[in-house]
Amino acid sequence: MERAEYGKRIVATLSQQLQQKYGNEYYLRNIRRMMQFATQFPDFEKVSTVWTQLSWSHIRELLPLKTIEEKLYYAEEVNKGFLGVRDLQHLIARKAFLRRNNANLQLTRQSKIPFNTFKDPVILDTLGLKEIF
Repeated sequence: MERAEYGKRIVATLSQQLQQKYGNEYYLRNIRRMMQFATQFPDFEKVSTVWTQLSWSHIRELLPLKTIEEKLYYAEEVNKGFLGVRDLQHLIARKAFLRRNNANLQLTRQSKIPFNTFKDPVILDTLGLKEIF
């Protein structure tokens, strides 16, 4: 138990030292997010191609997502479309990854339609038809 408390103090102390030297972006919660990111993506070679294009604000939005595949999907969408953080939040809220995967599940290997063709299936609520259909 004593060791766990010591570990918590190390991160808090590091946060304070970094804030003094480099600014307020290194507050404790942000340091913990950085640690979470390093744990989730230990292979720098894979990470560097997609993730170096993102801002820290983008990465903070992606960290809570459940699967690595989902995180990579949204990271690639940000890079392809030069999306801002609000656009990314909108994509996540609309569950674009889940909808694309659901569309793929309806396709078969014999289908003439290739996988990932339906990148953004229609959502009727955007047309104001949510209550009617």
